[in-house]
Formats: sequence, C-alpha cells, structure tokens
Amino acid sequence: MTTLPYREDSQLRFPAFMWRPDRRAARLLGEMTLFLAKRYARTGSFVDPQQEMIADSEWLAVAPESPVIVHEAVDLLASGYPGYRLYLVRSLRIAVQEALDWQERDQVEDAFAAAVGNTCWGAVALTVADPAPRYNLGALKARISVVLRHWNALAELRYIDVGPLPSEVSLGEPGAPLSLEELMNERHAGLTALWLPGDPTGDPRQDIPAAVDALEAADPETREARALTWLAALAAEDPDLRHPEAMSDMDFLRQEWTELTDHERDAIAAGSTSLARAILRRADRYFEPLRH
Repeated sequence: MTTLPYREDSQLRFPAFMWRPDRRAARLLGEMTLFLAKRYARTGSFVDPQQEMIADSEWLAVAPESPVIVHEAVDLLASGYPGYRLYLVRSLRIAVQEALDWQERDQVEDAFAAAVGNTCWGAVALTVADPAPRYNLGALKARISVVLRHWNALAELRYIDVGPLPSEVSLGEPGAPLSLEELMNERHAGLTALWLPGDPTGDPRQDIPAAVDALEAADPETREARALTWLAALAAEDPDLRHPEAMSDMDFLRQEWTELTDHERDAIAAGSTSLARAILRRADRYFEPLRH
C-alpha cells in the first residue's frame, strides 16, 4: 500500500470541491480527478493531495464554522445545508477509478486511500463516510491515527448525518448536528461492542484504538466466535427479519459464515454493522425453513 509523508498544516482546511455541490465544485472535482488519474497512470501512485492543493488556493480553503455533511442522503432529503460534504471523497475515488477505466481497481483503491487518508479531511471522510469496499485493518488504523492527530480541530466542527434507519427501505431523516465524539462512537459502535465487551469509557479516542488493538491481537477462532455471537444478537433485535430465530441460530450462522468472502468475514469481525445487517437480511430473504 502506498505510504506518503505527512506535513502538518496549522489550519484545518478542506478541498473546495467538497463545498456545497454546484458548478464550481463539479469543475474542481473534475480537475482533481484528471490530475490524480494522470499521475497514477504515469507513476503508479498518487501524490499527497494536500500538498498539491496548498499550492493552489482555489483547490483548498480553511474550513468555515458550518456543519459538515456526512452522507449523501442528507442532501437527497433536505438539500441546502451549507458546509463541506464528506461523501464527495468517495465520489472522487470512483471518478478516478472510472478515469483509469477501472484498471488495477484494487491497487488504485489502496493507493487512493493511503494518499487521501493521510490528510485530516480524507481520514475523517474515509473513516465515517466511505468505508473501503475491501476491508483493511492497517488502513483503518492509519486513518484513525490521522483523525486523532487532528482531533481538536475536527472536534470544533459539527456533523450532520441521517438518523437511525427504521427499516431497510427507509432513508431516515437528517439528524441533529453531532459532535465528532458522537459521530465516531456511532460509526464504531460495532467495533467497540465486539472488542470492548466490558465497560468502554465512552471516549472514542481511547475506546476505538483499544478495540482495534484487541481485534489485531485476536486469533482467527476468537474473531469468528465473537463475530457469530454479535451476528446472533443483531438478528434477534432486527424487526425487519422474517425469520429472526433462524437468523440468530448459531449453527445456521456458522454455515453462513463459511460462505462469506474473506473481506466480508474481516469486515464483520471489525464490527461493520451495515454489512452485518445486509448479510443477515440477504440470508433471511432466501431462507427456506423446510430445507433447514
């Protein structure tokens, strides 16, 4: 995975293309896409985008005291909020992959995450708004480290996300502005539930690194056992499942576990609630009681 040196910046700055979607933002996103794609095609790696943006005042600006929009659904449900859009980092990644005709898809993804994740805005976006399609514990640790390094500045901002989803077909509603502490705790609730089963402090600056360390130290058998127990607990409390008893049966879950990809197993062991629920609902949808 590409690694790049990081230069601290005295001010918290976000790329201008992440501001409220408009024609200027779209133009800047397109320019950054072409710049990064050409660089990767020529060298097989990305430059640190923060370093390049600092040289061009149009690309990078000091973050204002506006809420930061986490998820695209916020704009779909109630557009018009001022502020930077974290979800546009994912849009940039996809645009770069498309510009490269999806060649070396996994390598491009890793290189992009390493370069962008080395900035404060990239790290927080990749951590809370765009989990990598392919789970990578090392990348998760690196991004959290950058978020913690910029915690005081990032904590001055407020973050608007969609509220809890009452069902798999409901979008929820834009929630009240969250603090960085609330957002990080919410996004990593599965991770801490799995790997800090005792009494977490409630401070994500302590709990998340401790949970990551516990996950990293666990052997494969422990990871599987904890993941299956967690899946059973999620299934038992999910009102959208038609067969909650079957979905929470350990023998059934153990069989389902063997049919998952390595990425899916690793992501669930790391507490990916969205993926865990998706897999449970997929299994529930095709469950036929007479065959079990």
